[in-house]
Amino acid sequence: MITDEDRPQIMDSGLSLIVSRADFTIASVCGPCRWMPPEVLEPSDEYYEYDSDPDSDISPFSQWSDVYSLGMTILEVLTGKAPYHHRRYDTVVILDIIRGTYPPRPAKEVCSDGLWNLLCNCWKGLPESRPTARVVELWLGLLHWTEETRKLYKLQVRSTTDNIDAPIS
Repeated sequence: MITDEDRPQIMDSGLSLIVSRADFTIASVCGPCRWMPPEVLEPSDEYYEYDSDPDSDISPFSQWSDVYSLGMTILEVLTGKAPYHHRRYDTVVILDIIRGTYPPRPAKEVCSDGLWNLLCNCWKGLPESRPTARVVELWLGLLHWTEETRKLYKLQVRSTTDNIDAPIS
């Protein structure tokens, strides 16, 4: 989806057929479960209690569930594979997510310790303990500059040690 200002937006239309909270039941869970947070796959009873107000905004979907999905999307971009790619069946993936089992960590060449730490924070079991999307953005920027600084430092150190044996002119 593209905004009026020509900015790309990440979105998921996999659940676009859900018209209201009343239509969303355990039996009708649909969509890309590999990107869904545990509170969506196993919502608490408060989402299913009788509610006389159809306009109530009680929902397992929130900014926190979006951040969980964003973390899974970042993992997919890094690896080129869907989250939990080692699991063949979605039912096993759902159990992993509900139990708090993270997807396998990619090799360190693909995912630094700092980036893995960010992703794990996005996947925390308690939704309110996940970072906001803005914090994820800032964290990624910080990681980018930290990694770039490390690369430059390694190049500078290598260059300095290479010149130790060079004759003085």
